[in-house]
Amino acid sequence: MPIAPIMIYGDDVSHVVTEEGLAYLYKAEGQEERRRAIAAVAGVSPVGLKAIPSENCGAAKKGSCRIPGRYRSTSP
Repeated sequence: MPIAPIMIYGDDVSHVVTEEGLAYLYKAEGQEERRRAIAAVAGVSPVGLKAIPSENCGAAKKGSCRIPGRYRSTSP
């Protein structure tokens, strides 16, 4: 398969770890911010390819995701 399939389902998901980075879903304020955090770490998946880089940077600055070497986050 050229892209590994993945499905995440549930309201109690607190983190999503991918090859691109880590999404801290418990830090997100609302569904839209959760979507942006997931998109930021989704890589070359359909969700990641639709991501808007400025939104990814915003999610990283708020601390709802970490992408090594790409954005600096102020949260520990």
